[in-house]
Amino acid sequence: MTLVICPECKLPFSARGGFDTVCLPCYKQTRGYELTKADDAHIRLAVETKELQERMNTYTTDVAKLRAQVVELQAKLTQTPTTAQGVQTKGVLTEAFLKTLISLCHPDKHANNEKALEATKVLIALRGSR
Repeated sequence: MTLVICPECKLPFSARGGFDTVCLPCYKQTRGYELTKADDAHIRLAVETKELQERMNTYTTDVAKLRAQVVELQAKLTQTPTTAQGVQTKGVLTEAFLKTLISLCHPDKHANNEKALEATKVLIALRGSR
């Protein structure tokens, strides 16, 4: 069975074999039949099905957007240098080189200079983010 939209009520229904052109409740109404409790249940289910399809379409669109964002962010991640406190490296700072830089700019070697302290903090943050 295939879900199709009834042209009368605009609700989805299962077309049996492709020859149904309207849902059963609409068929009955156009022929003057009284609707039964089963028909009422059918209508409620059709309304719920339509709402669920709309939500699913929204979620599908949201997932597609999120997937595109993930691809974009992954591309940026591979292109963007590592960042720590505003300082960017291009993958050239090895652990040994970072250790050397920390020892060279350590505040103890520069009379507790504020800039030396800040530079050391950044280098230690870079070392810790690896």
